[in-house]
Amino acid sequence: MKQLLLMPLRADIQFETSYKLREALYNLDGIDTITSRAIARMPQVKSDEFKLRAAQRQVYMSKGAFSPTLSLSYYSGSNFINLAQDYRDSTVIVDPSPIGNVFVPQLNSFVTINSLQSSYTGKVPDGERPYWMQISDNLSHRVTLSMSIPIFSRFQRKTNLSNSFLQLKNQELQLEQTKNKIREEIYTAYINYKNAQKAYYANVTNAKAFDNSLNFAREKFNAGVINSLDFNTTVTNDQNAKSELLRSKYEYIFRKIVLDFYVYGVVNIE
Repeated sequence: MKQLLLMPLRADIQFETSYKLREALYNLDGIDTITSRAIARMPQVKSDEFKLRAAQRQVYMSKGAFSPTLSLSYYSGSNFINLAQDYRDSTVIVDPSPIGNVFVPQLNSFVTINSLQSSYTGKVPDGERPYWMQISDNLSHRVTLSMSIPIFSRFQRKTNLSNSFLQLKNQELQLEQTKNKIREEIYTAYINYKNAQKAYYANVTNAKAFDNSLNFAREKFNAGVINSLDFNTTVTNDQNAKSELLRSKYEYIFRKIVLDFYVYGVVNIE
C-alpha cells in the first residue's frame, strides 16, 4: 500500500473509521433526470456548444461575403523637417538713385533726376521653425467613402459558404455524439450501481447465514460433535463471506459515488 501511495517505507499509516454506507435513492425512473443534469453541466458538452455557436457565426460571415461592402476611412497627417526656417518681417529703406538725365533749355544743360526714397517689408530668416508649428502648418485631412460590390470571385464565396455549412453540420453531430457518450456512460454507471447494490445485499444475507453457521459449528465443536477440521473450515467460510461483504460494500459505495458525480458535479464521501 505504501508503494502504491508513493509513501516512504518508514512512514506511518493511520486507517480511518470504516465508511458508513448511505442508502441510495437512484432508480430507473430518475435516470433521465440524472442524464439531463449531467448533459447540461459537463464541460465537454459546454465546449461543443461553444464550437457550434462559432460554426453558426462562420455561416453568417460566409453569407455576408455576398453583400456589398461600404467602407469609410479618415486620414490625418503632417510633416516636419529640421531644415525649415522661421521668418520675420523686416522693413528695408531704399535710398534715392539716379534714374536719368533731362536737358533743361533754361539752364542750357542736363539735369540728373533721382528716384524718391522708398521702403518695403520683406521676410528674413529668424532661426529654425518650431516642431509643433510645422505640424500645425502642414496638417492635412482626407476622408474616403468607398463601396465594393461582389460580382465574381471564381466561386470562392460559394465554396466558403458550403464549407461553413459542412462545418456546422459536423459540430452538430459532434455535440450529439458527446451527449450520447455521456448518456451511455450514465446508463453503464447505473447498471453497475444496480448490480453492485444487488451483490451487496446478497452478500449481507450470505454473511448472516455463514455467521449463524459459525455459531452452530462452535456449539457443535464445544460439544464434541464435529472435529477441528470441520470447525476451521466453517471459520474460513465465514471469514471469506465477511471479506466478500466488505468488498461488495465498497464496490456499492464507489458505484454510488460515480452517479453522485453525474448528478451534483462533485464527489461527496462523507
